[in-house]
Amino acid sequence: SAEAAPIKEVTEWAVFTNRLHGKSFSFGVGALGIATELILSDIFQSILIGLRRVSRFPANALYFLELHAECDEKHGSDFAILAGKVSKTVKDANDLENGTRQMLNLRASFCDAILNTMEDNKNYE
Repeated sequence: SAEAAPIKEVTEWAVFTNRLHGKSFSFGVGALGIATELILSDIFQSILIGLRRVSRFPANALYFLELHAECDEKHGSDFAILAGKVSKTVKDANDLENGTRQMLNLRASFCDAILNTMEDNKNYE
C-alpha cells in the first residue's frame, strides 16, 4: 500500500521546530514556553472533558492528556516567570513576542485542520 503523505500542518510544525535552533533564547521561550506549556494545560483539560463524555475511551487511553494537563500547568508558570527575566531588552521582548505569535499561529492552523477534518468526516461512526 502507498504511504500517506504527512498532513501539511504536521510538516509545517516540524519545519518550525527545526528553525528554532537558529533563533534567540527569548524566541524559544515564547514559542515553547508561552505559546505551548502555558496554554496546553487548558487545552488538554478541554479535550479530556470531551473525551470523558465518549464512553468508548478507557481510562488508560487518557493518561497522556491527564499527565500533561497536570505537569504543563507548572511548566507554564515557570515559563511565565522566565519570560519576564529574558525580556529585559527591546530585542529580547520582540523575540519573545514573535516566538509566541508564530507558535500560536501554527497551533491555530493545526487545530483548524483537525476541525476541518472532523467536519469533513461527521459520519465517522
